[in-house]
Amino acid sequence: MLSGFKIFNPSTGAISVSFANYGISFSKGAIECLKRPEYIIFAYDQKNKLVGVKPVKEDPMKIPFIKKEKNSYVRINNKSFIRQIEAACEMNLSDKVTRYFSYWDEKEEMLIVDFKRPLNGCE
Repeated sequence: MLSGFKIFNPSTGAISVSFANYGISFSKGAIECLKRPEYIIFAYDQKNKLVGVKPVKEDPMKIPFIKKEKNSYVRINNKSFIRQIEAACEMNLSDKVTRYFSYWDEKEEMLIVDFKRPLNGCE
């Protein structure tokens, strides 16, 4: 039954990650998808304009995650990573927040943010 379909969870909402030039915000759905990790690492795929967010326990590049949760979302202010993404993916992230389609990649065990699929204006 429902082969190939994913069930939408209305209590967590859509899985999305928002970017602006000052930081990155994770929706409740994204937090739950990541399984509320203590730490994450960021990665990016320049060619495909993707960002990966991988939950980790120990890694020299780890960034605190769940302790930054406030009002059912997590915001990470990391201008260095934002600048790297803008340069690598030839994007201009403004001070206006843009939400992006995101999904869990089972093989890579990370949340993937697709910069080619903005959600703003689609709600």
